[in-house]
Amino acid sequence: MLRGVAQAQNEFNQKQKGVRIKILIADDGNKSAHAKQIAKDLVKKKEILAVVGHFTSDSTLAPSKIYQQNQLLSISPTSAARQK
Repeated sequence: MLRGVAQAQNEFNQKQKGVRIKILIADDGNKSAHAKQIAKDLVKKKEILAVVGHFTSDSTLAPSKIYQQNQLLSISPTSAARQK
């Protein structure tokens, strides 16, 4: 997942003039409580546009309300959860 994000970042940054995206990496250790705390920290940073990640469904669902309340897009390509 990390390599795919890095590749997309590189391709985008090479095509754009003046506009570049930066990637911030955080590790929740697949722990729901840690994922919630990271989410609380991320939503405070107005320059963050989206979150890609959280490996397990539990660590994806745990912070989802925090992201929703703060209108921060969250995408988890490895989660199979069907809940919102």
